[in-house]
Amino acid sequence: MIEHLAYEHYYRRLFETYYGSLVNFACRYAHDPEEAEDIVQNIFVAMWNGRVHFENELKMRNYLYRATIHGVYNVKRHRRVCESGMAVLSQHQAQDDNLLQDAIQEHELWCRVVEAVDELPERCREICRMTLAGKKPSQIAEELGLSVETVKKQKKIAIQKLKDRFGIWILLLLS
Repeated sequence: MIEHLAYEHYYRRLFETYYGSLVNFACRYAHDPEEAEDIVQNIFVAMWNGRVHFENELKMRNYLYRATIHGVYNVKRHRRVCESGMAVLSQHQAQDDNLLQDAIQEHELWCRVVEAVDELPERCREICRMTLAGKKPSQIAEELGLSVETVKKQKKIAIQKLKDRFGIWILLLLS
């Protein structure tokens, strides 16, 4: 019973921390918000049923993003099979492989960005994470008890630090 409650707390924290950003990540490739949510929900259900534990947060985060990439890939492959049959699948295999490779490279870059965000000053880090989770400056300001202007300034500082580290194209990744 105690172990179940501890896992439930662990799982709830994991879900609250990563669900929004995983859905946004999946949506970039699935191009369908409902489909992206289904993919991420399936990952969390599988984790819950399997009682998965990780050695550290980095391994957990990597698992979640890789599972999301594979989920998108599987959904696209399944859709393609249903719509066009096996002949079309073989014609598009190279495109899928490129998409998967691009997604893996973007995921690896994203992990580096997340690590860089973790190194930001506390307030910048907090605001940046909330922004990446899809919250608007007004929502962030309300939750943190700050003015919208302060949130915008801290966000600007965070983006500048990330831009200094990764170059101007980081703005494309964060958009």
